[in-house]
Amino acid sequence: MGKDKDDLFWTYGKVHGLENLAYATEEEFRACGGDPKKIQNLVDRINDQEKPLGPQNFEKSVEALHEALEQYRASVDNTKGKQYNPSDRKKLLSLPFLLARRAEKASPK
Repeated sequence: MGKDKDDLFWTYGKVHGLENLAYATEEEFRACGGDPKKIQNLVDRINDQEKPLGPQNFEKSVEALHEALEQYRASVDNTKGKQYNPSDRKKLLSLPFLLARRAEKASPK
């Protein structure tokens, strides 16, 4: 196997709990400077904090999910002139769904 061809994917692949960076501010993330050890420390600090409560009923939950997905899609599409390969764009757009599947706790049989 070996190292990935893209250094960015290799670097972020080493961080455990990377999805929790969504709770960090952009300034906190930029302060890490791309250093995987600093990013891991930031993720660990975020994991130790309480997470915000979600919507209190199903309809609000679905509405909040749709809004969050639209914002995420807009951020993926707003690349300031940089173009993604179509396969990379599809991977980025599928990331929230893959992380949600990963977060589900499997029940023992």
